[in-house]
Amino acid sequence: MGILEARDIAFGYGRTNVWEHVSLALEPGEMVLLVGENGAGKSTLLRCLAGWERLRAGEITFEGTTLEKLSSKKRSRMAFVADVPAFYDDLTA
Repeated sequence: MGILEARDIAFGYGRTNVWEHVSLALEPGEMVLLVGENGAGKSTLLRCLAGWERLRAGEITFEGTTLEKLSSKKRSRMAFVADVPAFYDDLTA
């Protein structure tokens, strides 16, 4: 069992699929490189893996627990820093 696993996941906007039938398993200590053209869905995939976006199909687990059922303690072990965080404009000194 991997630390992060995605099984046959799919995502889309409205009736348009962004991607479907994506599966992966990340083991402790492993690193992954995600490459593709602009608009290919790389950032969307990462947001889904972090639980920021709702999947159209499939399941994502972190340390064996589905994202929907993660305890706050377990969720605190997961982090995602987007390349263009949407919240920076809202921060003030």
